[in-house]
Amino acid sequence: MQHKVHKFEYIAAAVITMLISCRGVQSQTNWTLDTMPSGGSVQAQAGSTEGWGYQIVNQSNTEWLWVTNVLASDAFLRGSADFTNFDYPVLAPGTSLAVPFSTTRGLAQFTWDSDAPIGFSNTGTFSVDAFWYDDDPYGNGQPTGFAGTLTSSYTATVVAPQTPVPEPNATLYLGASALGLLSIVWGHKRRKRAVS
Repeated sequence: MQHKVHKFEYIAAAVITMLISCRGVQSQTNWTLDTMPSGGSVQAQAGSTEGWGYQIVNQSNTEWLWVTNVLASDAFLRGSADFTNFDYPVLAPGTSLAVPFSTTRGLAQFTWDSDAPIGFSNTGTFSVDAFWYDDDPYGNGQPTGFAGTLTSSYTATVVAPQTPVPEPNATLYLGASALGLLSIVWGHKRRKRAVS
């Protein structure tokens, strides 16, 4: 009898392990990640900073999602990457979060070296890890498993400085002013000739 109880305990433990494992595998696809702008392509002049925001969707109806890590797959050249503006968000079940890039929030930022050549690009993939919780992790939530690693592509390209183009109205006013000044000068010369 005692031998049968141990056998039952082993079978029960194996079934519970399989159920937890299956639940973890199924949960790994219950969230999505995209960069902002979508597709991950940003452009900036040499010496300036640009970056990526993110959109994350928690598709689970029962579990909370805590995003815990962000990395880039490739080294950034001709500049420096910074991930300190990433805020490690927590998403309640069935919610989404869209965070546009700013120097204080977003997925990552990149500052080009001042001598980075026009047309140079850095490309790669962001990898983002997350964990599932049975409730708010900042409250009484307990971890229920690894939610997986999602990826999103990025490209950062150096562009030429833009030459400011004057407003059409400003050009029109400048031209009209020049014509008015010329007519005054020509009129003054005619009057001088007429007097002489």
